[in-house]
Amino acid sequence: MIENRFFFLYLHSSPYDSIFLHAKRNGEPVIWTNELYKCYYTRGVEVGGAKRYGHGTKYTKILKNTPEEVVVEHQAETYPVTTTYRILKDKPWLEVRPVSMAHLQGIHGKVRMGLVPVEDGADYVVDSLRDPSGLYVPPPTGKMVICFFESVNHPFMWVLTFPSIEKAKPYFNCDSGPKGDTMWLEGGVPGSNTAPRSWPGCITATYARFGDGEDPVVIGVLTYWHNWHREDVDRPIRKGETYVSAWKPPYPGRWRLTARVAERRYDQGWNYDGKTVFKAEYFSRDVYDGNFAFTSPIEGHLDYVIMYMYDRIDETPANVVTPMDVYREAILSP
Repeated sequence: MIENRFFFLYLHSSPYDSIFLHAKRNGEPVIWTNELYKCYYTRGVEVGGAKRYGHGTKYTKILKNTPEEVVVEHQAETYPVTTTYRILKDKPWLEVRPVSMAHLQGIHGKVRMGLVPVEDGADYVVDSLRDPSGLYVPPPTGKMVICFFESVNHPFMWVLTFPSIEKAKPYFNCDSGPKGDTMWLEGGVPGSNTAPRSWPGCITATYARFGDGEDPVVIGVLTYWHNWHREDVDRPIRKGETYVSAWKPPYPGRWRLTARVAERRYDQGWNYDGKTVFKAEYFSRDVYDGNFAFTSPIEGHLDYVIMYMYDRIDETPANVVTPMDVYREAILSP
């Protein structure tokens, strides 16, 4: 096991699962466990292609072990998929690099929603309680993928980032429907491994390629209190009408607001059939002053608004790390 105050990485020996990344809260485990898929393609490298998962541990080789930095080389047991894992003392991210037979890095986050921030446009959003099952491939723009962990008391963000989204070709595997493999419950309460699988469905996994076989994939574990929030509005909205949220962010920063305006109201509750298409558009903008308001450019049904911390400003606390901090420090200046 290797760890810092934000997470620990459990390099277990079970041949039935990939290794696990455990998120901490205030230095204490465990908020949530995330299985880290490392895969290789048996044929051509392609999104959604036939792949094999490296489970368990064949060996772990310590490459560096100092108070400031730990780097290990790890090979799976079931297939010789080999990568390095690097953690730093006071940084909430894990760097993964390919060594051999490693094409793809995934996280088994089991979240309802994920998105790709699109700075000059609308964020690309996948919502497993609104979107049918399938593979969802974001457009070739953006710097990262964010997966929103659902929790009443402590929502947080998993972040996948990489040098090039064109080479990483990230995608979401959306398992919708009443028998979906999910770990979240009505009201955003996390479930457990022993609970019956009868809930709505989820984004069971999110993947990114190791570029041309040399690029890293960095996994951010941003467990800062309420660094994202979803407000379920569920009401009609007219073109030009403004919705104002009463929610206030806990930290100053560059926040993003993304609103979902649907053609019609979602009416399947927590038992989405995974087939019906509820067409909608997403609209996004930056928010710097902590006041979240959305003026709809179209008429429709305002389903919800998502508010999440994307980047810092001068007033952002130094001990709060944003998704863009991860990108700048781990990708641009590793």
